[in-house]
Amino acid sequence: MPDSERLAELRDEFPVLCQERNWLIYSFQEEYGVTALFGTKVVEDRSSCLNNFALETRQFISSNHMDMCRFSGLQDPEYFKVSAALEHILGQIEKKSGSPYRSATETHIGHEPSVSEDELHIVSRPQEGRDQTGEAQGVIAKEIKSSLIEQLYFTKIDERLTSLMAAQGKTCRWFLDKPEYASWRDPAQRIEHGGFLWIKGNPGTGKSTLMKFLFEEAKSKTKGDRSQIMLSFFFLARGSLEEKSTAGLYRSLLHQLFEKAPDLQDSLEWMTADGARGIQTNGWHEEALKHTFRHAIPKLGTRSLTIFIDALDECDDAQAKDMVFFFEELCDLAQEMQVQLSICFSSRHYPHIEVTKGIELTLEDELGHKDDIEQYIAAKLRLRKTKAAQTLQTKILEKSSLIFLWVVLVVDILNFEYPGKPIDKMQKRLSEIPPKLADLFEMILTRDGENPKLLQVCLQWVLFANAPLKPQELYFAVQFGLGEECGAGRWDPDTVDLDDMKAFVRHSSKGLAEVTRNKACEVQFIHESVRDFLLGRYRAQWSGVTVNFVGQSHEVLRDCCLAQVIAAVGDCYSAYGLDSTLWVRKASKPYSSFDYPAGRQPLHKQFRLKFPFLEYATLNVLPHANSAQQHGMEQRVFLDRFPLRRWVIVNNDLEKHAIRRYEYNISLRYVFAEKNLADLIAIHPRTESCFEVVPDARYGPPIFAALSTGSREAVRALLEADVQAQPEESHVSLRKYCDQHFEKHTNTKRLRYDFRFHELRGVFSSLAHWGYDDLASFLLSTCQVSIDQAKRGGTEAVSWALVRGNEVLVKKLVENGATIPSSALPFAVAQGLETMAKFLLENGADTAGFEYDKLDATYKTSMQFAARSGHESLVKLLLEAGADTGAEGGIVDEPLTALQLAVRGGYEAIVRMLLDHGVDTELGAGKETGLTPLQLAVMGGHKRIVKMLLEKGALPEPSGQQSHAALPLAIQEGHEAIVEMLVEKAPGSTTQHYHWPRTGNVVILKGLLENRARDC
Repeated sequence: MPDSERLAELRDEFPVLCQERNWLIYSFQEEYGVTALFGTKVVEDRSSCLNNFALETRQFISSNHMDMCRFSGLQDPEYFKVSAALEHILGQIEKKSGSPYRSATETHIGHEPSVSEDELHIVSRPQEGRDQTGEAQGVIAKEIKSSLIEQLYFTKIDERLTSLMAAQGKTCRWFLDKPEYASWRDPAQRIEHGGFLWIKGNPGTGKSTLMKFLFEEAKSKTKGDRSQIMLSFFFLARGSLEEKSTAGLYRSLLHQLFEKAPDLQDSLEWMTADGARGIQTNGWHEEALKHTFRHAIPKLGTRSLTIFIDALDECDDAQAKDMVFFFEELCDLAQEMQVQLSICFSSRHYPHIEVTKGIELTLEDELGHKDDIEQYIAAKLRLRKTKAAQTLQTKILEKSSLIFLWVVLVVDILNFEYPGKPIDKMQKRLSEIPPKLADLFEMILTRDGENPKLLQVCLQWVLFANAPLKPQELYFAVQFGLGEECGAGRWDPDTVDLDDMKAFVRHSSKGLAEVTRNKACEVQFIHESVRDFLLGRYRAQWSGVTVNFVGQSHEVLRDCCLAQVIAAVGDCYSAYGLDSTLWVRKASKPYSSFDYPAGRQPLHKQFRLKFPFLEYATLNVLPHANSAQQHGMEQRVFLDRFPLRRWVIVNNDLEKHAIRRYEYNISLRYVFAEKNLADLIAIHPRTESCFEVVPDARYGPPIFAALSTGSREAVRALLEADVQAQPEESHVSLRKYCDQHFEKHTNTKRLRYDFRFHELRGVFSSLAHWGYDDLASFLLSTCQVSIDQAKRGGTEAVSWALVRGNEVLVKKLVENGATIPSSALPFAVAQGLETMAKFLLENGADTAGFEYDKLDATYKTSMQFAARSGHESLVKLLLEAGADTGAEGGIVDEPLTALQLAVRGGYEAIVRMLLDHGVDTELGAGKETGLTPLQLAVMGGHKRIVKMLLEKGALPEPSGQQSHAALPLAIQEGHEAIVEMLVEKAPGSTTQHYHWPRTGNVVILKGLLENRARDC
């Protein structure tokens, strides 16, 4: 190790060298500290990178110093960061060189490298082959690229933006003249603020309206100008997962970017072909989205990119923080690449996130914001221009604390209660209205005291629905919650039309909920602060629930859903003229398909049209029960009485994909596993193991249903239930397997969603195949399986466990009676697993078994693998076990024996062991074009091995086989000492007819002839 002074010099010299040679540098840093150092990092951030954005890309690995190089598999997001970096570097090198890397085997047989030495010493990889379609791996096919771009889209990608009310009149225009805004838009001043503008304000001040105005104004001014790209994303806490997560943000922004600038779709080329196919199958994950963004920024060139992101406070705090830091990184990258990138955030005064550079504005402190409120009051009250009217408007402004939402609600109240505009009464009413927004909400809820039950059920649905409801869904949900007659939830538009239902939403919520004005047409609160109020200290007052408000609310919603399901079963089939015996037939085999009456739509389409609440009720009755249990409301009685058969029938008729339907004998436990209902799993009686196969179920056992659907909490609950069923003394060891599983599979699901269980493969083999070694060990340790079951599929399980490197699982499988496959021993030997090889031999492994060797495209025995790899101890072990030393495995023209492989590798000790064991020195030279061990030793210049072979009787020139003569090769290779040994062993060989001038080494040839002349 150089001294500190030299290290300092290297630190200064290396960046210069990088810049001169245009190297790509990635610095991977530990994200977390270690306990032993009181939470600090072993290598601090400033010491683990070059601190030069022009040269390097910095990324955190989500682990501490000790674990940052340990990955769960190829789909581990942290491994993905490293592999993506390597692929990008290699891609750039290949572009420079004009050709891909040659494989390792090619470079070992004399080919010249296709890149310069400077490039070679950075990184190397095998040449990528071709897949079964004949397409070169590492190149993303057009159809796959199109699929990846399509998967960026999600249904509600811009619902929040389109549902926001536009700015009234000339409001918000003042912001365009703010010096801070002008500075943010000016590329010349970007170095001062880093491209960041952050607008903050209290709840209800109108931040989202302002952001919509700014985005649409910027988009309007740059319309038709392809050099200026405008993107936006508006977080929505009450929306879908995509609408309130940073993964959804990145998907939306990239989708917009690729639509506006199709050439930037090349930003996907950093992926390998396999990586792209993995995303196509399993969906985008956040790290891949961010990496695509990193590659898109430099490709902007002279174009500018402006991004508006609203309501950071409606996103998870940790996600928001990571996103801000990521955009800081992008802005730094853009500055170094001389690309124009500008980011505008808006949020409440939390989360508090420090940015290195940026402009910050507080909305309620701005004079223009106050002017906007004044304009709104004047426009909406529409009073005559009198002194009294001006006084009323001033009082509203002063009392509002500049909270725009408060003003909107108060103006609405005054207009509704006093349509004749009596100013004196309006002033009196204003004095009664509380100045704080929360108190105003309370007043609205309690002002008339009418129908409190209707209010409670309505607000509970808007608060706790698992997805936003449409007005027709909410209408029937509330009817079921009130226990009122509603025709089994069947909608007759002639009696109640959609406009009636929208009015019902406003009336039943006291105006605190509304129907969005966009295509989605969903019910939501008029502002997120309403939700904060209802869930805050006022919740007992409006709900009448003093204990466990959340749990009891989910029970209310659960009962509404169940009432709809039961009512539909009794009503819907006869309503469509179907056979009255259909119920009986479907009850016996609900999975089957039926012929519907001529001219009728399939039931799933009819249900959605005529029973608007039925689909939500069917899909969410059990999830609401799970949420109720999670919040302490006991669900055992509900589950005991749950009409599973009826639910399956309705669920299957709503499901248009046959593969997703359930068989009549499906168990609740399986359904819980598939839907990630962990709390219901915990209380449901366990009648069988989670590894027990459910007959005819798509995923087989419940554990596979949970793994396939990414139901992490369900996996944990299923395993814990199995642990509890075992003797107490085994709990610690079983939980250890569980912990190991969750440590390895932190963020990824290894089973694909389209996975389907095959009985012939069995549970063991499937677990091993998909890399769930700890779960396989868990199952074996519970002794829940017979020896016969262990043997079925066990051979394949042993193979996969070996491939995964899980020696413990291999031993457990063999000890449980699994047959050792013929390829097991060769594979263990090839990997140098001496202990495993010994174990396999002790348990009857066949030493003559063959394994396919991808490197040489041959089939080889254990002895051949050991000899080729130079594993002396393994060769000795195999010789003691009586392994065949003369096998010529292979599907190529020149198969090599163990002796030939050892000679070619120059492994003297192994050659000696084989020769001492009596191996024929001419073995393997049977074919005319084959090389004898002696010839291989000569070609490699292995002088001592040549000597050993000659001592054991190897012939320099076998009788009648000039092609197997060693002397010409020695002369050709220029090995003078070996030539002397061969001549000494067979002096007459120099007089044979060998076309000596072709050997190319005239010096040695001349010496031989002179020696021969002297001898004569």
